[in-house]
Amino acid sequence: MPRKAAQSEGVPTEVAVADVTFEAELTTGGDGVLGSTIVQLILDAPMFTPIEGIPDQLWKDQHCSNCHEWSHEMLCAQGQTYLKASAKRALGKSRPYGGGFKQNVRVWAANDCK
Repeated sequence: MPRKAAQSEGVPTEVAVADVTFEAELTTGGDGVLGSTIVQLILDAPMFTPIEGIPDQLWKDQHCSNCHEWSHEMLCAQGQTYLKASAKRALGKSRPYGGGFKQNVRVWAANDCK
């Protein structure tokens, strides 16, 4: 029986941890996340400003990779931070994809970033 994601704000308990992989279509996470893969999202443009207050021209229609060098390993390390109890504040921030991306990265990290 697959492990279930730990209950957290925005992470439904019915999402099996094994279902969230780097290249599998995401089945939870809301608009802009649902149906995409983690790898697609890290190569795409954010839906919301990555940093509050910056002008739209600095982030709209820009790819996340313009500022981040997200590799499988680096994103896994970020996801591991979301597993800690102290990450609640970071998980509550809606950037860059309405919070659904971070929640999926958290579940992916719980699956040893497979």
